[in-house]
Amino acid sequence: MLVQQDFTVPGTAARGPAPAGQRIVLKSPPCPADSRIISGGYFQVGSWDGTLQKIDSYPSFEENLYLVGVNNTSPTAVTLRVYGVCLPT
Repeated sequence: MLVQQDFTVPGTAARGPAPAGQRIVLKSPPCPADSRIISGGYFQVGSWDGTLQKIDSYPSFEENLYLVGVNNTSPTAVTLRVYGVCLPT
């Protein structure tokens, strides 16, 4: 089963320059109660011409969801879809 959510990550024009390595944490929706997170990821929705740093991405077993840390270093916002892969228990 896949759970997913879209996020708009602001660019530097909206929030000012971010130091290298500074991250914005995006979370997938949690897996349903009868399943557990096993994997996940993210991808860009639509077209965009910018630079995005992926700082980290990993499952949170405590929260039963997937986390992605990114830093948008371009002036324009980007839409990312974060998803988690859930395994029925």
